[in-house]
Amino acid sequence: MNEIIIEMLTQLLQSDHGRLKAMLGTSKVVYSNDKNTVTFNFKMNRKANHCTLSYNCGNDLYDMEFWKISKPSKSNNYEGKFTEIEVFNSLYNDQLKDVFEEFTGLRLSL
Repeated sequence: MNEIIIEMLTQLLQSDHGRLKAMLGTSKVVYSNDKNTVTFNFKMNRKANHCTLSYNCGNDLYDMEFWKISKPSKSNNYEGKFTEIEVFNSLYNDQLKDVFEEFTGLRLSL
């Protein structure tokens, strides 16, 4: 895991992905060093259940995308459905936590 991805999680959680699991029920965290992204799932939200954080090195800003991903089922030929719900572009590092909490209604700290 590179420094950029560690910094993204730190800005969002003021901790590592262990806290993400504890606070949101996250079971999967996927890192992409090539694209400078972190994607994780979360529970207890009707609007979305996945979040992708991307870092734009040139601008030193972040993008946050929320997705609703459904599990494969017999009714849709055993294929999952991926729906982009909301995208927040050009966020400063100190905005990540507030945007996540405001959009989802979930808390990232006690």
